[in-house]
Amino acid sequence: PDADQKIAYDQVAPFVASALDLHNDALVMAYGGTGAGKTFTMQGDASGAGRGIVPRAVEQIGAYCVQRATAGWDYEMIVQYVEIYYNDVLWDLLVPRRNADYGRSKALSSLGIRRHSETKRLYGEGATQ
Repeated sequence: PDADQKIAYDQVAPFVASALDLHNDALVMAYGGTGAGKTFTMQGDASGAGRGIVPRAVEQIGAYCVQRATAGWDYEMIVQYVEIYYNDVLWDLLVPRRNADYGRSKALSSLGIRRHSETKRLYGEGATQ
């Protein structure tokens, strides 16, 4: 509970690097009771040392792409940011927040998580990309 965001991300960074090197998917989950700190661990502060796992992973991926671009590599990335909440309701976190629903702007509970038939990659059907 007293770990800072960098310590938490240092545990995840090797998985992000592995996903990039193997051209594979990556999934990071935070699980726990209400008030346990899942949202803060994943999102954190908007900037600075309090940044969470998601912004740090995006930075790591961006740096990787810039590094590889100098060697002539070209990338296409599709990103979704979803939360599976109480009663398996899927929330799209890339939709702009509204205070009335605590930042969860688009419920996708009737659609859910799917596996692409060709690529076999998981995705939130109907979620913003």
